[in-house]
Amino acid sequence: MKPGGVLTGSILVTATIGTSIAIAQMLPFDGVLVLGAGKGGTWDTALSVTNVLPTPLDVIIGPNNGCGPFGGTCADFAQATIAPFATFVLPSIPDSAYFSGPQALYVRHLPGFGSFAPVVTAIVSDRSGNCERSMTLHGLNNKQAFLPGDLVFSGVNTDGDQYANLMLAILPPGGAPFHSEADVLVTIRDVAGVLVGTKTYHITSDGAVIVVDFLSGLGLPSLESGSVTLSDASPTSNGFSNFEGLITLVSSDRALAVQGVRVPIQ
Repeated sequence: MKPGGVLTGSILVTATIGTSIAIAQMLPFDGVLVLGAGKGGTWDTALSVTNVLPTPLDVIIGPNNGCGPFGGTCADFAQATIAPFATFVLPSIPDSAYFSGPQALYVRHLPGFGSFAPVVTAIVSDRSGNCERSMTLHGLNNKQAFLPGDLVFSGVNTDGDQYANLMLAILPPGGAPFHSEADVLVTIRDVAGVLVGTKTYHITSDGAVIVVDFLSGLGLPSLESGSVTLSDASPTSNGFSNFEGLITLVSSDRALAVQGVRVPIQ
């Protein structure tokens, strides 16, 4: 059974031992985004982080959202020092007291001259049925993920059994005022290029926005080989606000992640 509506919040629960929260607050926001990772119901995520450097790499894994009733800093999932060319595996996302479901997960690392971000892969799976549904999400370096311009998804298919989820996140701020926000216009066209629906969503750096079955919410129960375009619609941004998006297609026997292609501003 699929849930409905727009979900926002955090998937974080437990602070790691030591000074991980303090370190996370001091770190410049260099890192890798995995949009759509999380844990909820029978779904969970296993995360693999590979150090591509010949020197050890310190990483912190967690969300960048406000947790609790007063929006305090979230605790981290894990922190690790990864040996040269080694891989750190987080086999499961911790249970959350604040939010259950997919979210924007970040693998932060210490910046340095000539350093490379780690390679991050997430396997999101549902093991509730006889046939395991799973999909692979590839992490995007923040410098690649949050680029200006439209984000276009091609070949989006939905019908009575398969529905589409939309996930949106904005680049977290690296300093004061520690808050960023944007309006994202979603434009849907059919295979012939005819406009069939639009809607604007407001996103903030407090947490990702997850819209379950977003096409049905726009009065589109089915779409065959259509396209979805995400555009910055913030009044003062001139199209240069940094956001990222993902569409997942979910049916009774499979789950697919559809990656968008960035179209630069002309």
